[in-house]
Amino acid sequence: MQVDESKFGTTKYGKGRRVDGVWVLGGVDTVTGEMFLVGLKNRKAKTLIKWLRRFIKGGSIVTVGL
Repeated sequence: MQVDESKFGTTKYGKGRRVDGVWVLGGVDTVTGEMFLVGLKNRKAKTLIKWLRRFIKGGSIVTVGL
């Protein structure tokens, strides 16, 4: 299983300012091809762990994108 988070949005006039948008947590099972995407209200550890527990089978090996 590979997991990563990313922010989707735009900047005003393409400038390098803070991006308004939504954070998304996603993952893909590299064996079965199954995947998930979840829009996040916040990126606190408690929230991330809640979603990871929901979608990832216990005992799985997870790699996090850097």
